[in-house]
Amino acid sequence: MAEATNTFRLPPQLNVTEGNVSENFKKWKRQVEIYLVASGAVKKDGAVQVAIILNCAGPNIVDIFDQIQWTEGGDEKKPDKLLEKLEAYCNPRKNEVLESHRFWMVPYQEPFDNFLTELRTRANSCNFQEKDRMMRDKIIFSVTGKFQELLLREDKINLDKAIKICRAYEQSNKHVKELRESTSSTHTVNKVTHHDKFKKKAYQPESKRPQTRYPQSQSKTSYNTQTNNKECNFCGYKHERKKEKCPAWGKTCDACKGRNHFKAKCKKIHSISSTQSDQEEDDCWLNAITGHTSENVIHAIGAESKNISALMNVNDCDVRFQLDSAADVNTICKRYIRKEQVKPSTITLRMWNKTPMKPIGEVHLKLINPKNGDETMATLVVVPNGHMNLLGLETIRRMGLITVNDDRFIAKVETQKIGDLGEITLKVDENVPAKTLPSRKLPLSLQDDVKKEIDKLVERQVLIPVTEPS
Repeated sequence: MAEATNTFRLPPQLNVTEGNVSENFKKWKRQVEIYLVASGAVKKDGAVQVAIILNCAGPNIVDIFDQIQWTEGGDEKKPDKLLEKLEAYCNPRKNEVLESHRFWMVPYQEPFDNFLTELRTRANSCNFQEKDRMMRDKIIFSVTGKFQELLLREDKINLDKAIKICRAYEQSNKHVKELRESTSSTHTVNKVTHHDKFKKKAYQPESKRPQTRYPQSQSKTSYNTQTNNKECNFCGYKHERKKEKCPAWGKTCDACKGRNHFKAKCKKIHSISSTQSDQEEDDCWLNAITGHTSENVIHAIGAESKNISALMNVNDCDVRFQLDSAADVNTICKRYIRKEQVKPSTITLRMWNKTPMKPIGEVHLKLINPKNGDETMATLVVVPNGHMNLLGLETIRRMGLITVNDDRFIAKVETQKIGDLGEITLKVDENVPAKTLPSRKLPLSLQDDVKKEIDKLVERQVLIPVTEPS
């Protein structure tokens, strides 16, 4: 039997100092019970089982065991009594308020079953009276878009029905993606086959390409695939959206000596583009947020930009944010956010000229600084593509990206004496006519106090009495 015991992995030690101690004990107790049965220790004497339990629990629990007061003699050799005492010790340390907060803060994650498992674990430690109802509401509140619409369409929906709908929706999405990928791969093959004889003209600009008419009898799939290709931002030609297919990949720009783009698409010499470009949209947005003139903003985002920016990891993507200490909110472009993450927002962005702007929505995401690994949860307002990603004052201070020094620029006056204020020269315009103003009226209750103060100032020669017109 000793050899059989050594073949099983020991349960981890019981943690009674961190996290939810009550939940820690439940998981640990379950593993100990499995270990006792698997190793055959349940058939041994009670004292041996108690020793095994204490050995698994660790030295901290041994100290607690030595301080337990047993009601009856011999209870210290009974494993069930020991587990009852440990459970009584751990349960009062359960923080239901904190666990409830953690339950409602669990973000939605795919696959759905992982999200459901996390919710069940959190709900078990919250002591909800209606656990199924709370889990149902949490699921509906967490999902977004069409996912949420499907759940809200049901009049009388319970937890089981919500789980079935979520699993069916997730599975159907996977099937749709598979069909799209297979269709896309078929179109790509058709395109390569159809345009094989035009290899020498693959990277000619669209304006220089010969106009080819396709008879209706031919397949339109390859033609539609070609027209759907957008102009590349690095070479200026139209090709498959892969860096290996781009002729500029690995080349050096003649203008800025940068890599992986041609001179025609160099951003450093084309920072000011046409009215329909994304760059001008950035200018307008920065002008709206900072309140600077358009000329200054365009210079700021050019090749010699003096704006302070930081690279953050959002949704497993590196996104560059401009640090704006004058902004009240954080903004992020739509292309960095998944559709199901966006939630409706009541925030209205107001530009410097008081013109309101309605954003797409808002998201609550984790920002990770790749330089030092610092993390923070922040609410970001989603704006259309082409606008600037901004981090407001609250977020950049929390991430330690900026420090505000509250220095005292005026010394504190603690003396009752009047100091020497020095001399000052005032220039008076002789062309401005003099004007005599009537004396201010004082309440009767303050006249005596004011007269005493004026007399003190006259005595100290701070004020000089004037009896003639001035």
